[in-house]
Amino acid sequence: MALGDGSGRGVGGGLWYATLLFILLLVLPSTYLGYGQWRSIQSERDEAIEDLPGEVADSADRLVLAIREHFEGLIQRESARPFWHYREDYRPISSRGSDLALIPSPLVSSPLSEGVQAHFSYTREEGREAMVHLFLGSDQDPSIRDALEEDLLRSAEELVELEWKEEMLLATAQFEDIDWTKTLDRSVENFLTTSPVRIPLPHAAVNLSKETDIDCLRENLPVLDDLQDHEVNSLVTSFRVRAMVDSSQTDRIVATRRVFIDSPEGLTGALPDCFEEISYGTTLVQGFFLDPSWLLTDIPKRMAATTIPTKIKYRLPGQAPIGADSGRVIEITRSIFDELNIETESSPSSSNEDQLLIGAKTSRIERIYRSRTKQLFGTIVILTAALGTGLLLLLRSVRASLREAARTRNFVAAVSHELRTPVAALRLYGEMLSEGWAKDEAKRNEYHQRIVRESERLELLVDRVMQKTRLETSGVEPIPTDIKSLVKQIVESMQDGRDDILIEAETDIPLSLADPEGVRSILENLIDNARKYAKSSGDDPIEVSVRAAEGGAVLEVADRGPGVPQAERGRLFDAFYRSGDEERRSAKGIGLGLHLAALHANAMGAELNVLDRPGGGAIFNVRFRRARAL
Repeated sequence: MALGDGSGRGVGGGLWYATLLFILLLVLPSTYLGYGQWRSIQSERDEAIEDLPGEVADSADRLVLAIREHFEGLIQRESARPFWHYREDYRPISSRGSDLALIPSPLVSSPLSEGVQAHFSYTREEGREAMVHLFLGSDQDPSIRDALEEDLLRSAEELVELEWKEEMLLATAQFEDIDWTKTLDRSVENFLTTSPVRIPLPHAAVNLSKETDIDCLRENLPVLDDLQDHEVNSLVTSFRVRAMVDSSQTDRIVATRRVFIDSPEGLTGALPDCFEEISYGTTLVQGFFLDPSWLLTDIPKRMAATTIPTKIKYRLPGQAPIGADSGRVIEITRSIFDELNIETESSPSSSNEDQLLIGAKTSRIERIYRSRTKQLFGTIVILTAALGTGLLLLLRSVRASLREAARTRNFVAAVSHELRTPVAALRLYGEMLSEGWAKDEAKRNEYHQRIVRESERLELLVDRVMQKTRLETSGVEPIPTDIKSLVKQIVESMQDGRDDILIEAETDIPLSLADPEGVRSILENLIDNARKYAKSSGDDPIEVSVRAAEGGAVLEVADRGPGVPQAERGRLFDAFYRSGDEERRSAKGIGLGLHLAALHANAMGAELNVLDRPGGGAIFNVRFRRARAL
């Protein structure tokens, strides 16, 4: 059997136009938009990297501002504390009369403010040997209170020594050529924040007294009450904050202020010994130790968590560098001491402990935009797959349409070809009979027989078209059938004096489910198809065999034709499909024979296949289902 491909004519041109249309309408716009989106992502990435240093600097400014607010809040609260709180107990300014009425200082009876380790006070006039009074508040752990008091008291005494030396340096005449006031920035005027305040003399005398004998104070208190209308001037400086290292190499941050109390006018020598400090005026040095970990670690960490974005990192000086693993790092360093105007003449032992290190990695931006790029390309891949699927479906649809058109063209050509010959013959013989060309009876009988054959040919053509319609719209009900006996009957009826069919059958063939008329149609179409393409003869006959396999009967029709190419087998059983050009094809038919065979097989639940025959040719194989025993 020989089969070519005549249905693909015009398919190439149609597919080319469909592909071109697809590219113009979908692929090119999608490519342009995808490229534009990719360029936009790259541009945004470059802008983000370019803006990163500014964002890091802004974050550093916000962090410094937040730290300054906490620091200045503490300084302001301490600045509002009156100088008479720096005692074990004091007399409130509202007290009058002979009652001493001393109450405990909040520096002793209350917890310390956050960020404060201890308060201290001493009298400046006592010089380098001044006695320091330390106040640890009420909430210190008793287990460490004594050690902490000793440690801080030593640092406070060293501070007294340091400030005494600085004052001596400023007061020494041999340094007149040096502007030490400007150099060290120690002038009292730089720290004044308020104007002098006048306070009642009794209040100042009691709260400045160094007398520890309460009875002495109480006995001489009436003398002060007689001076209730006298006032003295007081002046308090702002806090001066410095970083220092004590003799134990411990970093300290200390804030100090000075309180100037003027001597009362015209009362020199008129006051009892218990209150003699007020007679000559005095200068108090008061201050507190800041907790370095609070200022340099706790506050920065807390503020960094709320003031800088997550993409920008803050780290302590001792921590691993930001982005030490990979990527370019943009980092800014800010000194807390410089930003808060904390003096550092005596540098801390850890020279960089006050550093704020704020930075960010460009690799984080690169990672974000790589992710966006991957998402873009993922979208492009999905769209490409969707568009490719659409193109494939479009091409298949176009190909199917073109094949259908080719089949229709073949059908029209085949029907025209098949109808032309019998119709012409019928007309010719009918005219010959009607015009009396056949003079003898034998000639007239011959013409009548030819008219009958051509009519049968036309009837067969119409019957096959009607079979196709019937099988596609309604099925059949298969019955148990002896395939072996039925095939023998059909083959005998098709011999018609010819010896080009050879039949072989096994002995034990089980009953199978089949439609006898369907089996007849299948066998007749297969034999007719083999006769057309294989040119069978007695020397090279068509072999028809019936055998049992997998429980049911198998009918095979084998020929020695050119066979069926592998590429044609998918369309071999399509309606109106024939190889070659219908107008040039020599074999008769309209392409319905094998299609009808496949329809009959499907209708009865059988399976029709085509195989290569060893030695050349084709084998058409029909497998029937076995009938169940009743």
